[in-house]
Amino acid sequence: MTFKKIETSSEPQNRKKRELNKTARILLVVAGTILVLLSILGIFLPILPTTPLLILAATLYARSSKRFYGWLTNNRFLGKYIKDYQEGKGIPLKAKITAIILIWDNYRMLSIFCYRDTLGEDTTCNYCDRNNYLYCIKKAKSEK
Repeated sequence: MTFKKIETSSEPQNRKKRELNKTARILLVVAGTILVLLSILGIFLPILPTTPLLILAATLYARSSKRFYGWLTNNRFLGKYIKDYQEGKGIPLKAKITAIILIWDNYRMLSIFCYRDTLGEDTTCNYCDRNNYLYCIKKAKSEK
């Protein structure tokens, strides 16, 4: 007596759900590429987080293109961030220290250029907060 495997109707549907169509794959590759470009900017700008953007880009590449995922994880400069995360190391210590120093420097600049008097009014400009102190500097210079 021989038994035949009976395919249920849910098996082909599950395969279709796992496979992405060409349009979705292209969109994921484009989104991943944009994230890689932003993360490269994040290496030089402390405002943009490098490692989380690269991890998200690697996730999108893993779902859409093995070639792009392999390129990103084996990249000489960017692959280090992803491998550190996969090994449980997280963000490198040097990057953490650099980010903290730049944040402290930002607040130091705020304390110099956007201080308030005892009444709570801005003395250097009408509107000043931690995100636009350069605007305040320009406005204070133009008022003189």
